Amino acid sequence: MTEKDQKARHKEIASALSQISEQELKKRAKEIEKELDRAIADQLEARVLGSS
Repeated sequence: MTEKDQKARHKEIASALSQISEQELKKRAKEIEKELDRAIADQLEARVLGSS
């Protein structure tokens, strides 16, 4: 493998890693959003039950 080939391969690997990282971040963001939705729903339920 020539130095040029090696640099091209490293660039491909770096690109793949950045895509994986972005996908993982998006997945975690969706998980956090669901957790927040649940927490908000719990707070609303507590307020409704507390005012009854």
